[in-house]
Amino acid sequence: MRKPLLEREGLPEELFAPLMAAAVYDPDPSFCRWFVEPALYAFGRRRVLSALVDRLRTGTDAERAGAVRA
Repeated sequence: MRKPLLEREGLPEELFAPLMAAAVYDPDPSFCRWFVEPALYAFGRRRVLSALVDRLRTGTDAERAGAVRA
């Protein structure tokens, strides 16, 4: 799944939220980067980090733990 996302120049805006959710909810920390890296390339570091920090501030305990892993 990661390779096709990385090979594209850009990603549609509607993929940002699902990529961030997948990174946060994936229980295996070694796979979080499969979702974070394409988001970084397509949407930028600032936006991705802002979304993860927002989860740290307002998320449930499980979402906070997922944001830290991501």
